[in-house]
Amino acid sequence: MAGLALERRLFAPGREPRRNKSITWSIGWLVLALAVAAAIGVPVPDALLLANFAVPAELRGPVVTIGLAGAPALREVAIVVGWL
Repeated sequence: MAGLALERRLFAPGREPRRNKSITWSIGWLVLALAVAAAIGVPVPDALLLANFAVPAELRGPVVTIGLAGAPALREVAIVVGWL
């Protein structure tokens, strides 16, 4: 939420963002987040799921698979709901 507020305040004051601009900014924020994660050497699925929640070894594969498949799906739901 802080990133969205910063973006609206600094980069889009007084105007509604267009769909293409929104997609471009979303991709830009995603690339920035992945670059930061890579720079500090943290594997994203391990840091978010496996280490913090102590997932047993036999369940790590399915948990990561569900997480990697579920995150984009939930993002799409949020985009569609926000677009309506």
